[in-house]
Amino acid sequence: MTWFARNVTTRLSWLGLTRADLAEALDVGPASMSGTLQAARPRKASVARIAAALGLDPTDLLAEEATGKLLEPHPGMALSDPTEAKVAAMRARLPARQDVGRRSFAKESRSGDPS
Repeated sequence: MTWFARNVTTRLSWLGLTRADLAEALDVGPASMSGTLQAARPRKASVARIAAALGLDPTDLLAEEATGKLLEPHPGMALSDPTEAKVAAMRARLPARQDVGRRSFAKESRSGDPS
């Protein structure tokens, strides 16, 4: 298990949540979440989204030694909250996704005009 996966799992456990709850909050499938956590070098964007959902800085999740921040309260969430409320609190912390599809990017780069 990578440090990243271990730190995410520690944070989830402390919050009383599962990887499936995190996947739901991030609107990704369980297989995608598992792949991200098992990756030797997870994508920066994935680490940033997971950290935001968990109320942490990405560096906290990538640290080789667990920091005390993994066991700090989550902003906007009480440990006694039901799982649905915790998932909603994680979702609320996520930045808006930018819709950058392949077609729109290709169109932009060919024409030089983002229309």
